[in-house]
Amino acid sequence: PSLSAYFSFPWVLMIFYSINRYRMFDIRLVLSRVVGAFLLSAFIAAIQFGVHKALEQSFGDFVTIVISIMVIGLTLFGTPLGRNMQKRIDDLLLRDRYAYRNMLHRSAQAMITILQLDELLHFIVRTIHEGMGASSVSIFLLGPEKTSQRCYSSDPHMCIDALPHELIPNVLQKGGPLLLAEQESVGGDEARSASAVMRRRSIELILPLMLQGRLFGALSLGERRNGENYVGSDVELLQAVAGQASVAIENARLFEEAGRIRESLQKSEEKFRILANTLTAAVVIHAGGKLLYANPAASLLSGYSPEELLAMDFSSMVHPDHLDLVRKHARTRLSGESAPQQYEFKAIRKDGAERWALANTGLLEYEGKQSVIAT
Repeated sequence: PSLSAYFSFPWVLMIFYSINRYRMFDIRLVLSRVVGAFLLSAFIAAIQFGVHKALEQSFGDFVTIVISIMVIGLTLFGTPLGRNMQKRIDDLLLRDRYAYRNMLHRSAQAMITILQLDELLHFIVRTIHEGMGASSVSIFLLGPEKTSQRCYSSDPHMCIDALPHELIPNVLQKGGPLLLAEQESVGGDEARSASAVMRRRSIELILPLMLQGRLFGALSLGERRNGENYVGSDVELLQAVAGQASVAIENARLFEEAGRIRESLQKSEEKFRILANTLTAAVVIHAGGKLLYANPAASLLSGYSPEELLAMDFSSMVHPDHLDLVRKHARTRLSGESAPQQYEFKAIRKDGAERWALANTGLLEYEGKQSVIAT
């Protein structure tokens, strides 16, 4: 007995270390599962006894056992009995200790629908802060040089300083959550340095925000207000939330970037129209001969109204003797080959009068089409 006890002692130490290192132990959760298993076992035994008592004389032991197993299986797996029983036991013993998990799962799904970055960061921080009961929750978004570029926090003081650069190598190297308790229990200069920084900044847990293997930010949590530790299941849930948040943040960034591009294009188009409307030279845009745009000067010089110009083909304003030349240059330019940027051709006004035109041409994308612009 003493020899077996001696050899079992290392296993006890290993189990104790695992429980503390990975925070796997929660007596209330274990008790809830034990009570659930006991009550289900008692319920199954009662069904087994009742069915056996009722059918034994009519069908015999073997058939009665088969029928009772089918009844038990149908009761447990064909009805929500087992699930409801476990839920009631959890409610009784845990007292909604893990109710926040459902809220965080629902919130993670809702993140994808928010496209404004500031609103999204506020939503993520508020949700985790309320759900986990953390003293502080912060999101740091990193710039190109791995420095904090944007920060949002439930505690304004957390955003005064950037994400400590000492922690970034630890987060990158581990690629997963960084727990203060783990860093303090692990030896090495880097771990001691990281734990010192985390304790100084009142950070209990750091989760990397990764996308396609690239670190672009971090989510940090302070200690819980109720004094309880972050257990393994809490960390796993927060990792899932951080994964959803990474996708949502990237979507919001792309949406913001697309908005800036749209705004820039609108400003550029507005400037172009102001310039084209004040020019005394005709400006036309056409794709394959079909006119897409004509400025007021084009209407004045050609004699056609703006509506008539946009309803007609550009070639109808070109003299027949020069039509092949104009079409050739347009086809060559649209195909991407080199064509003269400036050339002369004879044009015909609406009243039939002939005029010489000096055309300067180039390519642009207009209304989603590769087009020729000519002045």
